[in-house]
Amino acid sequence: MAKADETILEHTENALKVFKGIREAYPTVPEICGVKNFWEILFYSLFFHDFGKGAIGFQNFLKSGDKWNYRHEILSAGFVSSLDYCDKYYLDAIGLAIITHHKDILELREKFQNNNFVTKDDLEKIVNWKFQGRLKGRCKRILNLLAPIKDEFIQHVSSLAFISDDDALRLKFLTKITGVGVALSSVILSFYDPSKYGIIDIHAWRELFGDEPDDLFTNHRYTLKFFSKLRKMSEETGLKCRVIEKALFKKNLDESKN
Repeated sequence: MAKADETILEHTENALKVFKGIREAYPTVPEICGVKNFWEILFYSLFFHDFGKGAIGFQNFLKSGDKWNYRHEILSAGFVSSLDYCDKYYLDAIGLAIITHHKDILELREKFQNNNFVTKDDLEKIVNWKFQGRLKGRCKRILNLLAPIKDEFIQHVSSLAFISDDDALRLKFLTKITGVGVALSSVILSFYDPSKYGIIDIHAWRELFGDEPDDLFTNHRYTLKFFSKLRKMSEETGLKCRVIEKALFKKNLDESKN
């Protein structure tokens, strides 16, 4: 069941009926937003968005009202890995739409900034968003590493990172959480403050500095260098670091296919 009076199949079919109506009413959306396969991305986002409600924990919650300490959106996003997409950019878009269909990124960012810490649930959402598609195996490994860690520890360590104004200290604190390396730390910081941070990735790195070093994701100094370069470009263009990083990622990814 998706709701007390609607099965997951019925809910998915109803969502896709709305999708069909929107597509017929607004056929020019792909041209307007510049995304040729917009409708395909939206279709898969809707198709998978509530698959996670099939979990026993969620079904027990519907029947008895017993609290289920997990989010169905996170489980739903896992099904994105079944898609045969070569382009991680679009897999990320589908996964992000699924994970945020109840709580959007702005809400998560506002939560980080207001609370000045990350909860275990927040961190699991970020892991599922970051590592999907062909990276699903890595996602599972990281979630397994996070499983025994107490929520209080994650909140404490992340609060120390957010309180600090020093990038090196922020990375040092966040990477104390087992399973969190510099790449995932950059994701957390980008959610927290996209004006100052972007996500370190081989594509964005290659666009800025050429071939990546072997220890790109283990040596903190490369991440600090990456942040510094993004901020310099941000000052020159007036764009947020996260916006610049996404453009660099997409440019290098597109060029690598040619």
